[in-house]
Amino acid sequence: MPDLPKYDGTKDPQEHVANFDLVMNLYEQSGTINSKLFVTTFTGKAEEWFTSLSSNSIESHEQLVQKFTFHFASKRKQKSLKKGSFASALARDLPTDVEQLMALAQKYIDEEEMNAMKDREWRGKITSLIVGLFM
Repeated sequence: MPDLPKYDGTKDPQEHVANFDLVMNLYEQSGTINSKLFVTTFTGKAEEWFTSLSSNSIESHEQLVQKFTFHFASKRKQKSLKKGSFASALARDLPTDVEQLMALAQKYIDEEEMNAMKDREWRGKITSLIVGLFM
């Protein structure tokens, strides 16, 4: 039996589903067995949630995954601003209303996304260069 990742209800449920699917694909498993094995990964709050479901309320693995991810959606990783420049800007010049705060936040979000895009672009160029050197 494969070593399956456990889920206790405190982490990102989509990450758990992705890790579970990865293991199942590795062992070339699919169908009904996935549902049966998936519930064995639940511990703590996740196990409590599953045992509280009505009998025969789940008809497929897809429905189980959908209900599972919906129930634990609050544990999903949320995108947020990095610590530092935004907090410093707020400390320097406190916004007077929500619109001003949202505009300032959007400015820093756009800046972070642009920097991330530049980083990916540079990594792609470096990878191409390295691959070119070894071919």
